Amino acid sequence: LPRCILIDEIDGADRKTQLALRALMNETRVKLCWLFTANNRDALNDALLSRVMQINCSFASRERQLTHQQAIIARCRKILDAEQIEQVTDQQIAEVVELNYPDVRQTLNELQLRFCMPKAA
Repeated sequence: LPRCILIDEIDGADRKTQLALRALMNETRVKLCWLFTANNRDALNDALLSRVMQINCSFASRERQLTHQQAIIARCRKILDAEQIEQVTDQQIAEVVELNYPDVRQTLNELQLRFCMPKAA
């Protein structure tokens, strides 16, 4: 089995270190999987970047987040309607979605807690 080496926040490494790492990656004869995390892609050497697959895990744009939140609100409304819970307004749903975004499961849990549980006497 190949071994994996994880270097967290590689963007904190200076240019000399990154070049040495690139050389090590080229010389390694053992099957290795290199995993890097970074907050600033621009701080990485192009030669090092060319040897890795880059996956962008940054947050979506605000516009895309709002579109996603609207879809979550619509889905929550369908669930509440199917459960015949009618006293919840779209504004109340939107508040819960925004509070818990992007966690849809937590949104549903909170809606259930707020609006579906019997009130204590």
